[in-house]
Order: sequence, then structure tokens, then C-alpha cells
Amino acid sequence: MLYSPLHRRGCLRLPVQLSFLVITMQTRTMPIVCLALWLLLSPFGAAGVCDTPAEPTPPSLTILCYMNGDNDLANEVLYALDMMETVGSSDRVNVIALVDGHPEWLGPYDTTWSRTRLVHLQADPRIGRITSPVLEEWGEANMGDPHTLERFLRTAMEAYPAEQVYFYIFAHSQGVLDTRDFGPVAPVKTVSMSRDDTSGEKMPLDDFHQALKQGLNGRRFELMVFFSCLANMVEVDYAMSDVTRYLVGSQDEIRLVNEPPGRYQIRGMRVEQLISRLKQTPVADVREVGRALVDSHVDSYEKAVSLPSGDGAEQTCRFSGGMALVDTAAMPQLVSALDVLAQQLIRDAEKAGVVQAMLAALSAAQPFASFLKMEYYDLLGFVRHLRAAVTEPELETACDRVLDLMVDRVLVYARHTSDCAATGISIYLSHPLVPDNIFQTHQALYQANRFSRETQWDEMISIFRARLKGTLAADLVQLTATKKGRALSTSTHP
Repeated sequence: MLYSPLHRRGCLRLPVQLSFLVITMQTRTMPIVCLALWLLLSPFGAAGVCDTPAEPTPPSLTILCYMNGDNDLANEVLYALDMMETVGSSDRVNVIALVDGHPEWLGPYDTTWSRTRLVHLQADPRIGRITSPVLEEWGEANMGDPHTLERFLRTAMEAYPAEQVYFYIFAHSQGVLDTRDFGPVAPVKTVSMSRDDTSGEKMPLDDFHQALKQGLNGRRFELMVFFSCLANMVEVDYAMSDVTRYLVGSQDEIRLVNEPPGRYQIRGMRVEQLISRLKQTPVADVREVGRALVDSHVDSYEKAVSLPSGDGAEQTCRFSGGMALVDTAAMPQLVSALDVLAQQLIRDAEKAGVVQAMLAALSAAQPFASFLKMEYYDLLGFVRHLRAAVTEPELETACDRVLDLMVDRVLVYARHTSDCAATGISIYLSHPLVPDNIFQTHQALYQANRFSRETQWDEMISIFRARLKGTLAADLVQLTATKKGRALSTSTHP
């Protein structure tokens, strides 16, 4: 519902029956008691027409959905929108989506969805056709442009004001930087967020954050949900700490299985379940909402799926999946603790035992998808292994501080399938086996993000890379001398 300025201020017009009575009282001789009796019995009560009606209660919640299917996700994005439409909005909860598809991957949906459309979701239980009213046609908008994101937030929040606002993004992402890029750095991009194939663009992390901040215009999301690969990283969560209270995201890839087409065997989180729950209890505990989203996502990965093999038969397989709920209010403290750890590691970089501890921690921590799968690592696992391997009291204290904050403050709830040693949040840590040209490009990309600018994490990575490369070279010479004729593993797993 839209509220006019007059309505919001509580202005009152005299009702028709009162106006008529005043006119007739001026033209006829009637006892004054009639007017008093009429007012006493009228809906205005004894206080009369001076009473101002209560302010209209605005909707409790607006859910803003930024759904970029202008790429190979078009079918999955539109199916997710279709499922959300089975629940739709209510008088207390409005679901507003900006949706863009791609003509090559629409699946069963018609070509009108290859354009960018602003939609107000209304309940329709039918699947296969989206019938919710289109509020505005935006033509072929660039969903990888921060101005599009800012415009969406301003438009939707002005038209559908609410006490609370949730934000959900369904888009491609590659974490804090595009690790597939190892050419010349021009221009610098620090995140591969919301890839738009029609325009060929995607958003840098700082631009993405600035668009959110400007679109919010001083407000903050109660909950921000990334349905995007590799998004739950320290660097991303810290950037979002001033635009959302809580954040749900995955440090892993999000694997969607729609084979054969139309079966949607793995869809990830069921946002329609969230909407249904919020329609019943609009002002819900955000932590419980976040936990439910995490569970709905990971539950979809717990069962095996059947995929066609090359010979026409089906093969059964499983995929890993994970998700975590983060309290972003604790991110500044965690970043400060990580900076202290980085500075202490730099001070101890000449100690052989510390260098070996770094290598052991990198080798033991869970890596995640990137260019060589040697750039993103599970943060909690890395620090735990580092803590177990060092003996320096200052380093032990620095590790303990990071671990305490992660467990007690930052990670509200995390869950992952049993086949992956993940804990919820990852961080950029380039392995020394990454070739120099790729490392140099990634470092230049990485140094543009806020976390890198405000800490010595990138300096620590560079220093230990030089130390670890020397250690690895020495180990390789020793291994070759003692194991001549034996092939060495070429695996990129650290």
C-alpha cells in the first residue's frame, strides 16, 4: 500500500453527515441538545471532531530481491521467482524483485523475461508462468552496474516503505576478486559480483557496497542474503558491515543441478519458505530466519542426485554445500584482530618454525574454488592449524583472539555437508605455488579492497610467499636427491 503525505500526517476531513448537520442547523431552528446527542452517539465520541485518527500502520517488512539472470542462470533465477510467487506478498510483507533474464537460457519462460522488470510478487500457486504485476519495464538494464542496484533500492523502498527491509541477491560471484583474471590489471576490480552477460560487466566490491549504501539512504538491512558463490569471505562481510545487521552467504560454490532440464534436483535455499514464514510472523527473530535459510540450503545437498552419463545411463552422485549466518556488527573487531595477527606474523617471519607453521596451516585448511584453488581458504581452519603449530606466546595470543571472536561473536550459525572441512567464512591467502604473474595480478586486485587497505594482511601474504617459496624450493631439492626416479605429485591441492 502507498501512503500519501496527507495520510501520513493524519489530516482529517469532516465527514459528509456532520457537514450536512451543520448546514441544516444553520437554516432551521432546532434544540441545541440534538447536536450534542448526535455527537455523543457518533463514531467521533465525546471528544468530537478534534480527534485525529491513528497513523496507518505501514507494512512490517519489505523483501528486496536483486535477481540477475542475464547469463546462464536465467532459467534457475526465473524458476526461483516462480516458486516465490507461489507464496507472494501480503498486507504486512511486500516482496519486490528486479529480474533480468537472458534469451538463450530462459527455459520454459517467455521472451518478455529476457528484459529487466520490476515485479511485485502476488500469490499464484501455478508453476511455469509468472503472473505477478510488473510495476515497471526497465528495458535491457545492466545488472552489473551499481547504478542499477542503487536505482532499484531507491525505487522499491520509496514505493513500499516498511519497518524492516531484507535484501536477497541471486547472481554470479567469484568472491573478493576475480581469480580467473591474470592479465594486465586495468581497470582494478576487487570482486566479481552480479555478472551481466549482455553488457559484459560486473561490480567491484567497493562499487557494490557504495550502491547499497546510497540506495539505503541512511538505513540498514536487517538481513542480507547472498545466493552467490564464494561470497561469505572476511573481505566481503567487512565491506557489508555498515549496510546490514546480519548476513547469510556461502564460502563455497553454490552448485545448482537442473539436469535433466526441469527437474531442479538441487536448488539451494528455498526463499519461498522464508516468505511463507514471514507472512505469518512479519517481525520475526532475524537470527532464527537466518538459521532457517542456512538449513534449507544445506538440506538440498544432503541427498544424492541422478545425472545422465555419457552412455545414456544415470549415475548417482553427491555435491558439497554450505552456508553461514554472520553477525556483521562483530566484523570490525575481527578485522582488528586479524591485523594484529598479520603484524605479529610479519615480525616473526624470519623464524624457521613460524614459516613451517604457516605452510602446515595452509596445507591443512580447506581451500575453495578459485583460479588454481590455492587462493581462498577457510579462515577458522587456517587459524586453528596455525595456533596448533606455533610456539611463540605473542602468536598464540593473536590466534586465540581471532578464534574467540569467530566462535563467540561473528559466526551465529554455520552448516556444511560432511564432505568438506568448512566452518563458514573464508579469506584470501595465496599459496606460494601460485605462479608469479598470477600472484602479482591477484595482489593488485586484492589491495583495492577495504580490508586490505586497513590491515597488513596483503603485506603479510607477500612476505611469507617469499619465505615459503625458499622453503619449498629447498624441500624439493632434498626430495629429488633422496627419491630419484619417483614422480612428484602435480596436484594443486596444497
